[in-house]
Amino acid sequence: MSSPSIAVIIAAFNSASTIDRAVRSALAEDEVRECIVVDDASGDATVASALRADDGTKRLKVIRLSENRGPAYARNAALDVCTSDYVCVLDADDYFIPGRLRRLLERVTDDDLLADDIIIVPEQQLNAFTSAQNGKIGGDMPPNAGIKLQLADFIRSNIPRRGRPRAETGFLKPIMKRDFIERTRLRYDPALRLGEDYAYYARALMAGAKFRIVGACGYIAVERSNSLSSRHSIADLSELANFDSACISNGNLNDDQRAAFREHLRATNNNIAFRRALSARSEDGLLAGIATAAQHPSSLGYMVSEALYARYRKTRVGMENKDDHAKPDSIRLLIGEAGLR
Repeated sequence: MSSPSIAVIIAAFNSASTIDRAVRSALAEDEVRECIVVDDASGDATVASALRADDGTKRLKVIRLSENRGPAYARNAALDVCTSDYVCVLDADDYFIPGRLRRLLERVTDDDLLADDIIIVPEQQLNAFTSAQNGKIGGDMPPNAGIKLQLADFIRSNIPRRGRPRAETGFLKPIMKRDFIERTRLRYDPALRLGEDYAYYARALMAGAKFRIVGACGYIAVERSNSLSSRHSIADLSELANFDSACISNGNLNDDQRAAFREHLRATNNNIAFRRALSARSEDGLLAGIATAAQHPSSLGYMVSEALYARYRKTRVGMENKDDHAKPDSIRLLIGEAGLR
């Protein structure tokens, strides 16, 4: 029997400096039948850079959108044309270590979605990074090891926790059975420009998906200070809150699942309130910021806590810079070995 085929889909916007690396790493995988790049109306040379990475095997397909519609819409455009057994998302900033997809396929049991832990590499350390520095990639984990995700646990894992590196399972990039995607008519929510993966995986789990996480197999996420997730707007957060609200109204959820969505919604609304207060202060001064904060009494505790923590962080960073001993962020795993036991 031939090994299963995989379609790698890459939504790209103004990614000329990184898209060639992403495409080359996808085409280097023998299991990839299709590498589908969807250019989301970029204003730079993203398309030309992607085409330069073509290896002549006719597996690279480039779709150009006439207007910017966001990553969810772009990924749907790729889902509509792919024909492979599995689908895998690759962000335009990121890349695969050779053999990542083979290692994942070797671990497939009855999974509809199978994700490996992500290796996060700060952009400033990319030149020094090698796969050997990460230690054991994939390791000797047996096929049935890892985490079997349940909906309530998945939702709660995507609530940010202050003081720790980001570890939300919504950042994972699983291989996904295309027959499950088509049978359930699963598509990304085009209204979301933030948390589109979180919403997609939540919908998959609500549709009955078997979703498992195993150890790192070689997905490299390049951590950039100017990434979209660090620049999300109040409007983006509001759309994410709308998703949670709609899910809470789903009559098929049990009490714990509904409670988890409420917790995630509360965290998102707290973030919205805080950003509105910061925006008012920036535009109209301190009193305007205080007045805006007072309009959200249920979020006041969160906002005070965040403001104090931000001041603490600013003071700490200033002291580190004075001593000139600040260390760059480290290479790390999104979840880590402890989370996979």
